[in-house]
Amino acid sequence: MDEHPFRDLFDRPFRWPRRGDEPLRKATKIQHQAELPVDARERSALLQSGFMRADKLLVDSALADPLLRWELTLPALYAYRHSIELGLKWTLVTYGRAFDVACPDVHKTHDLKVLWDAFQQLL
Repeated sequence: MDEHPFRDLFDRPFRWPRRGDEPLRKATKIQHQAELPVDARERSALLQSGFMRADKLLVDSALADPLLRWELTLPALYAYRHSIELGLKWTLVTYGRAFDVACPDVHKTHDLKVLWDAFQQLL
């Protein structure tokens, strides 16, 4: 028996991406297309709701299949955490100025404590 049975998985040729490669191509069928919103606030709101929807799908899948539960728990927690972060950022950017709340730089922080503190000032 081979001493390293999985060696063939690692001994495959690898090609780095090159100029002109198209990792993302425009869909040829209209039903496969999705447009990204140009407006930053709309994009942010859709991103946050998309993470929540994806997380619900992860949780539903984990509940339906006990074997998947072990694989999907951490991704589900990550998705929920990220959707909370995006929701806090959207709320602060949208309403912070109107209520004179100093908004942290949303492009530089992922710290939920900082975002939560600013959100509590808004409340």
